Amino acid sequence: MNFSLDSNIIIGLVNTKHPLHETSIYLIQGKRNDNFFLCHTVLKESQTVLRNRINEIMAEMIRFLPSLQEISKLGSFKLTSLIIEEFKQIINTNPRLEDFVNLIYEEIEIFLKDNPTERLPDFLSQLSLRYSKSIQRKLEEIHPISYKISLKRKNLSAVKEALTEIEFEDTNDLRIFQELMTNLNEIKPAEFFSNDLEFIKKCEQGYAKIVNHLGFDNRAISFKLL
Repeated sequence: MNFSLDSNIIIGLVNTKHPLHETSIYLIQGKRNDNFFLCHTVLKESQTVLRNRINEIMAEMIRFLPSLQEISKLGSFKLTSLIIEEFKQIINTNPRLEDFVNLIYEEIEIFLKDNPTERLPDFLSQLSLRYSKSIQRKLEEIHPISYKISLKRKNLSAVKEALTEIEFEDTNDLRIFQELMTNLNEIKPAEFFSNDLEFIKKCEQGYAKIVNHLGFDNRAISFKLL
């Protein structure tokens, strides 16, 4: 069996503080003998979300961090206490960022154990890019990626014709579904996992149209809510 994951699950795998982390790990552990394939759009969306969430928190931190000269005078304990208070404010204002705040705090704690406080701004400035670039490597550490798929344009017109009555929530969702459908002959039988109920529903509706329009077996792929 082949399987693939939506970006919300991939972010849950990479972000150890994410509510989906343990569930996502458990899912992957049960797929040791299956082939893991990755959609190009899922990877790009995961990279973008990770980068944007971390940068959003960094933007808040910039407003409260002392100047570099002042940071160098602070001990790691005092600086950490200052960061904790600011992070509490960020979580109160934006609860959806809590898991990313916790992730960044852990990174800061580890960094300050072995580095002087004045190097913290440089470390933080690279954090979002480092996480974004590390996604594929981190996934490989959990489960080898058998192959990646991208949109097959030669099959796209028929898929689009079958989906004329289906409206996906955003362009990424549509693109992911199109990548799955235009590669279906090569990836079947397959399972696609997501934590987005509405996306799963749209995939099921779209696939029903594809089955009728293009004559695929309705068991070629299944869409499962994690």
